[in-house]
Amino acid sequence: MTLRRLAAVAGLCVGAFSIGGYFLFTNAGYDEPTAVDAIVVLGGDQDGRIDYALRLAAEGLTDTVVVSDPQGASDSREPSRCPEPSDKVRILCFVPDPLTTRGEAIYANQLSRENGWTHVMVITWRYHLPRAGYIFGQCFDGTTTMVPVALTYQYSIPRWLAEYAYQYVGYTKAFIQGRC
Repeated sequence: MTLRRLAAVAGLCVGAFSIGGYFLFTNAGYDEPTAVDAIVVLGGDQDGRIDYALRLAAEGLTDTVVVSDPQGASDSREPSRCPEPSDKVRILCFVPDPLTTRGEAIYANQLSRENGWTHVMVITWRYHLPRAGYIFGQCFDGTTTMVPVALTYQYSIPRWLAEYAYQYVGYTKAFIQGRC
């Protein structure tokens, strides 16, 4: 009987973890793009985030795009994520320190203070938006508009569960770390 109860509790936990992850991360809410002082593109894969930010800038929502380029810190064969300079859009690339969303938020806040920015748009994956928004809320003094890159994620169930676990752990870490 105890083994059955343990299995039932485990099943309920996995179910709550999965359903919560779906609504919190996979189906996360987001803001619509709007005019801002700068667009901050969080680092990661070359999956369209930088192109999307440059397109929004070209549409007149900002004249500055800030790109987190964690690859700039490595000696790997991966090329830098920093786009070519543009005559119409100011492009700033940086290597976050630490190499985390927190490091990106800290640097965005530093740039905002130096440039008098009060409002930035943050572009990342939709499932990363809630955690990134929480971290920017801890580390960024101004207003943030959180916008996902338009992607359809063809992840398997195990991959989604791993992503949920990563995001939950990241939230916990950010909560423990507190304000920047």
